[in-house]
Amino acid sequence: MKNMVSKMTFHRNNVIGLGNVGRGLLRVLANPTGKPSSADNVWFSVPSYSLGKEIRKISPELKANSNIFTVCPKTTVKNIRHYLDRDDIGIGRVMPSTISMLGMSVFPVYTDNNETFKACIESLVGERVLRMKDESQLESMTLINGSSPAYISWLINLIVEKGVRQGLDRESVMQCLTMNMFGVTRKLIDGYTTEEIIERVRTPGGVTSTGLKNLKRLEPVIDAILSGTKK
Repeated sequence: MKNMVSKMTFHRNNVIGLGNVGRGLLRVLANPTGKPSSADNVWFSVPSYSLGKEIRKISPELKANSNIFTVCPKTTVKNIRHYLDRDDIGIGRVMPSTISMLGMSVFPVYTDNNETFKACIESLVGERVLRMKDESQLESMTLINGSSPAYISWLINLIVEKGVRQGLDRESVMQCLTMNMFGVTRKLIDGYTTEEIIERVRTPGGVTSTGLKNLKRLEPVIDAILSGTKK
């Protein structure tokens, strides 16, 4: 395949699809432009079922040697190439989370073209970009990165509801949980391991140890969640 991206550091970016992730992309992408035809990179943040239609619609007007990046699970580079029906466009797949709206998301990306990956990095100035070695790894990142804000929020809500049922004030419980989540995140960023954090809290035979033993029962649930990409 040809070298698909011209050597440049200034990239004009267009976003198609303004859902939660699409709006997040607009916040972090350098040099947004209003028209796909004038963009160096076009980012598709649309449902998987409409991706083919959207790509076919604008494919004829895309500039040669530009790139498209999609935020759609289970839609492979091979499928995207089929929708494009041209070989002078670079293709990348990314899987951020809605946290990108805060400028805090990691952007896992898969592409088989080095210049397309370079364009991705140069467009996401200041963001964390992780290159996946294999396309199947990106599917796993759909649940680990893309879906995890929902899973974490669900768990927080579950604990809050249990606290409220025991007579605690909802706002107070939420404040404790969010500050602890923030603190754990800060420790992980500073280099602590999860095991070190657990050991600083746990005492043999204590309530934390008992709770952790009970949480072991959730492992089959986690396995079921992470197998969702295979369905």
